[in-house]
Amino acid sequence: MRLKTSDLLVTAIVRNASKTEQSTRVYRVRPNTGVVAVIHVPDAISRYCDPNPRGGMRGARGITIFGGEIYIANYSRIFRYDQSFRQIGEITHSCCADIHDLAFHDGQLWAASTRNDMLIAMNRDGRITDTVDVWDAGDIEHTFGVRRSNKVNETVCRERTTHDKLDTDLLHVNSFAFSADGDLVVSLGQIRVNGHSESALLRLGVSDGAEVIYHSPTAPVPAHNVLRLPNGRILHAQTQHGQVIEIDPRTKTHKALISARTGYIRGLALLNEHTLAVGVQNEVWLCDIESGVILECIVISNDARESVHSIACLGADAP
Repeated sequence: MRLKTSDLLVTAIVRNASKTEQSTRVYRVRPNTGVVAVIHVPDAISRYCDPNPRGGMRGARGITIFGGEIYIANYSRIFRYDQSFRQIGEITHSCCADIHDLAFHDGQLWAASTRNDMLIAMNRDGRITDTVDVWDAGDIEHTFGVRRSNKVNETVCRERTTHDKLDTDLLHVNSFAFSADGDLVVSLGQIRVNGHSESALLRLGVSDGAEVIYHSPTAPVPAHNVLRLPNGRILHAQTQHGQVIEIDPRTKTHKALISARTGYIRGLALLNEHTLAVGVQNEVWLCDIESGVILECIVISNDARESVHSIACLGADAP
């Protein structure tokens, strides 16, 4: 079956990368063809000081496309490229730390700044225009039984030596999606509470506070990406369970859409109205959006250390 689609851009992290080895890779992937180009973006400046072998400050992170430009994050910076991958700008701010997903909404670039559990909106020159502190959006401490730490200022988290990670990243705010009416759905990918970890999705309304629309009592590894479908339903990468689940935010019911027996599920993007792209370790699966049936499996790399982070659809007007 041939899919009439555009190319995908896939960011990846090279886990266990040595101090001298580049850990940021971006793959241009074409359905029915495979990888057609590999691009490198700069590593985080202090990545070489981070001992975390799994990820830490490594890797190319969130990716989004807006106005014909491509935006790709590493740990603390967001790079602007044209569609020929010429770098045309760079965005960063002292609040940007452990960036995960990126998205545009109402012309503003939003980033999940995971190390300090914030969402940050910026213009294309890097000026902050809005922030969402998830701790202030609802009674998080009461709902999940976790106490906020006030030991670390949100502006010092870009460098590893400036803070104790145990005092930050208590919710692991790593992904988000806007609904048609402007509400936010936010992934609390790994809530560290009472000696174990949980995950949840929150709907943050303009007028009615925060509402839990999905909760997993176990999250030994973080849950990840959130994607809103045109029908209003939410897809969520439940990495810890090897599944992509579909959630109805009105009824708070969910079902498993895609399951992987092995592999690390992270990265979601709509390729077209019928097809979903899903990252599974170092592969991209193209799946039927209704049934979850796998239509094509694309291996982006033979390096087993690599893991997909995020996926974006490049668009039909790409060169």
